Amino acid sequence: MAEYARHEVVLDLRNPQAFASEVTVIVTLYNYMRYIEAALQSVLEQTHQGLNLIVVDDKSKDRSLSVAKRWMTKHASRFGRAMLLLAESNYGLAVSRNAAFSRAETDHVFVLDADNALYPLAVERLLQACNNAGADAAYSLIEMFGDQAGIGESYVWDPNRFALHNYVDAMALIRKDAWEKAGVTLCFRPAAGKTTTSGVPSSTAAWKGSLSRRSSADIACLAVPCSARKPIKRRRARSWRCLFAIHG
Repeated sequence: MAEYARHEVVLDLRNPQAFASEVTVIVTLYNYMRYIEAALQSVLEQTHQGLNLIVVDDKSKDRSLSVAKRWMTKHASRFGRAMLLLAESNYGLAVSRNAAFSRAETDHVFVLDADNALYPLAVERLLQACNNAGADAAYSLIEMFGDQAGIGESYVWDPNRFALHNYVDAMALIRKDAWEKAGVTLCFRPAAGKTTTSGVPSSTAAWKGSLSRRSSADIACLAVPCSARKPIKRRRARSWRCLFAIHG
């Protein structure tokens, strides 16, 4: 993570009575006070029980932080650990994700943006796919909602294609060590060693299509170091391609 990036720990709540955590869901947040509770509620409703939650507020100008803090305080008992971070400045999406990854204590991390949502079986099915295939990451189809609706296009995983440009959305389940192989920097590039990716041929996540298009620079920050299995991806609304989808 960039040396200049500083994050205040607003909450760090632990529940020793919770199920042993296998996955950390990280949520990046910036001026999404209207959407953050729905995103977090979709994490709460996951069928997979062993979850940690890390939310990073990238110096929002609205009430995103207070909304997230209130929700996390109320529902902390659902998670083995519920952590809320506040960036000292608006560092951007990549730094927020790196800050969350660096604090994750589980082997697997699921990446979620505050304007998106998961179907209940998402984490369970993606973790099962990772474990069954011995893969470093897993993603599936994504369903669009908002201004646009429907199932995004799906693409078979191709490491050669990925080496040229990122065509996979970051909303996926990823091994922390695979993410770190790429180097914890502002943007991620394919790692030198071989890592594997598994696809789940069903929708496990939903992407809100009412948001503005993101730039190619933003997309570059979402790249994930993976390779070699047959993952299926969906397009996000407004020319965005997404990694995982969550249909039950």
